[in-house]
Amino acid sequence: MACCASCQSVVARDFGSGRRRGEVRPARVDGTEPIHVFMIDVEGQPVGWIQWYWWTHYPAHAAQLGAESGSAGIDLAIGEEAMTGRGLGTAAIGQFLRKIVSAESVFCDPEEANVRSLRAFEKAGFTAMHSVQLAGEDFRRRVVRLTRSRSYPA
Repeated sequence: MACCASCQSVVARDFGSGRRRGEVRPARVDGTEPIHVFMIDVEGQPVGWIQWYWWTHYPAHAAQLGAESGSAGIDLAIGEEAMTGRGLGTAAIGQFLRKIVSAESVFCDPEEANVRSLRAFEKAGFTAMHSVQLAGEDFRRRVVRLTRSRSYPA
């Protein structure tokens, strides 16, 4: 299930068509997985989603990234084509970290080819750590990290 009809094409472009990575599965929304999903809206219109989780719930994935115990992860997608390239990702990350996520450190792993996402995390204060290729995937990810000692952009 994608967040909106036009989101499907943008998520497919940014996450790769046919990959489940860009999907918001019902299990994530109905509470059966320990992931907290929020819609991103602009003037009351949904334009994407953002989610957070504790890496301790995903130890195999966390180990491949080098995510520390007690750290959180976030993922997001801006799905409305007209809203991409406007800094919404950076703003959503900053606001989310200030108001929702309480972890001391946050590790994320966008695809290396997803330049927009990498730039949004960089602008939000994340530092690139290293690259990984997760088991079962045919692409590389860039591990980025932010610690609470950093400030978050407005």
